[in-house]
Amino acid sequence: MRHFLNNPGLAAILSAIVALGTVFLAPAWAEGFYKQSYATIPSTTFTLLGFLIAAVTILLTIRDRPFLQALQQQRPELWKQIVNEFFVTSYLIAVFGLIAMLFGWQLPSNEYFVYKQVFLFSYLALLYLTIVQMAKTIYVLHTLAKL
Repeated sequence: MRHFLNNPGLAAILSAIVALGTVFLAPAWAEGFYKQSYATIPSTTFTLLGFLIAAVTILLTIRDRPFLQALQQQRPELWKQIVNEFFVTSYLIAVFGLIAMLFGWQLPSNEYFVYKQVFLFSYLALLYLTIVQMAKTIYVLHTLAKL
């Protein structure tokens, strides 16, 4: 798991493979999922972004506590990974929310089949990447909680 956490390219490749498989093996499901989810994605992602910003603020505020000071001194790589995971996750959630908000209603018609497939692939790949990144962030927090 540590290799997966330290290599963000693996998460992107995994997300792209799953999105590609979804678009080509289950195109009706991909389009149906898109049509059902694009309207609620911005509100959900921005709510999650608010929680992440609050969590980062709390972490940065209490970093002067003895436990977190010891963590920063004894395991600086874990502290950097915690902060990095939060910022990367926040960035992905914000990008996904903005893309869904700005381009969500523009699903290409069946006349432009290739563009439609690329659009669905991009939407699903970003969704899967955001989910994987959220799981990585939760795992890093779990690691911190076990210390």
